[in-house]
Amino acid sequence: MSENTIYNIKKFRVGQIIEGEVIHVTDNEVLVDFQYATEGKIYLNQLTLKDVDSAKEMYQVGDKIKAKINKLTDEEALLSRIGIEMEQNIQKLKNKYRHKNTVSGKVVKSQKSVFIVNIYGVDCIMPKNEVDVDANFDGESLLDQTIKVKIIDMKKNRRGMKIVVSRRAVIAHEHFKEKLKNYKAIEKDAVYEGEVVRVERYGLLVVAHNYQGLVPLREISHLPFENVSEVAKIGDKVNVKVIDKNDDKLQVLYSMKALLPKPWEVVGQNVKEGDVIEGTIVRITDFGAFINVYPHVDGLLHKSEYSYDPNVNMFDHIEEGQKIKVKVLRIDPNNEKLSLSVSALKDNPWFTCGLKQYDIVEMEVVGFEGNDAIVSYVEDIKGFLPRNHVTGEKRITSAEDELHIGQKVKVKVLEFNPKEQKLVVSIRRIKEDAERKEYLKYMKEQEQVKQNTLGDMFGDKLKDLLNDDEE
Repeated sequence: MSENTIYNIKKFRVGQIIEGEVIHVTDNEVLVDFQYATEGKIYLNQLTLKDVDSAKEMYQVGDKIKAKINKLTDEEALLSRIGIEMEQNIQKLKNKYRHKNTVSGKVVKSQKSVFIVNIYGVDCIMPKNEVDVDANFDGESLLDQTIKVKIIDMKKNRRGMKIVVSRRAVIAHEHFKEKLKNYKAIEKDAVYEGEVVRVERYGLLVVAHNYQGLVPLREISHLPFENVSEVAKIGDKVNVKVIDKNDDKLQVLYSMKALLPKPWEVVGQNVKEGDVIEGTIVRITDFGAFINVYPHVDGLLHKSEYSYDPNVNMFDHIEEGQKIKVKVLRIDPNNEKLSLSVSALKDNPWFTCGLKQYDIVEMEVVGFEGNDAIVSYVEDIKGFLPRNHVTGEKRITSAEDELHIGQKVKVKVLEFNPKEQKLVVSIRRIKEDAERKEYLKYMKEQEQVKQNTLGDMFGDKLKDLLNDDEE
């Protein structure tokens, strides 16, 4: 590629962000091809805010890299990633501030009234009165240490971004000493009365025996539910059992479900596969409906188990609160699964209707699909009447030109496959078969006439011969 071609590819300027490919890496620098007259160079001190000893820890040949142009001549292009990383890391800090998360940083310097805490390569200010809840704590002991802090203020000034952090806020929030004391008082497998203090998407936070623990979603109830707020609210008194303790993290897991009767064990003893039971539709989803068939037990009626007719839309016939009879297909108390069916309440008509290929029967036109007709034989059995099988007397563009919904028609079964629930019929074929039969009958009669005529001719000749002999 010529030098002019390179220059014409793109205009470059100092301060511009470019993206290129790493073509060489040493301990102290990275060379980048970004389609300029010369390779871009990034020295180690301009490569990252992280504490690394070699550029090889960060990049290798072939990597894609973004950088800012710091200096640009025909012979030299100096690049830097410091500003890019700084912007990215400040955005991380903004997210931590917005969500009130704790973050780790290293105490790198002590000044008159503040400590400097480096977080993601960004220098933050920690006022000395934000170091600890204990006013006598020696903050200097934190120098060169990594600590947890919360961002309590973040604003932009003429020098850049001013970020204020607090270690004291973390300690005050955790109440570590009190937490440790109460944690040790909690006994595994013990049962306590507690109070719901927070409702989260992942479960309930409950304070029991002076200690806050988590009731995970799976340990709240035997009943399925969509939202935790449906089950409990802040201030509710609940009984919980301690099911797990984590000594490293001082975490406690509670269970409400462990203290409730297990309905699946009860239903497993009273219901078996093949039973017909009645239930109430309690929830409708895209894939079916949940039927409450026993206290605290819901089974699934999948939409494919409502009718043997695949064209029947279950959702047009059901609603929440509706009573419905179902047959138990499968029951698995251990995994709390119950599969139900409405179609199984009766025999599959595809196998019991007695229909077979080449039968001529009466069917009803029940709809149209494209240019073809849909016909019904008995309940749940619908067939396909192609447009070109409606009539053979003339060409039609649509079955609707000759048929209407509700019309009774005689058809011949061309294809019948119960396993695949496939039925194809024809009106035209009945007439064609009749015409073919009439034609064969006619040909047979003509053959008989020919035979009779020859017999008569030979008979007359024989008579003449006999008369001659007598004379």
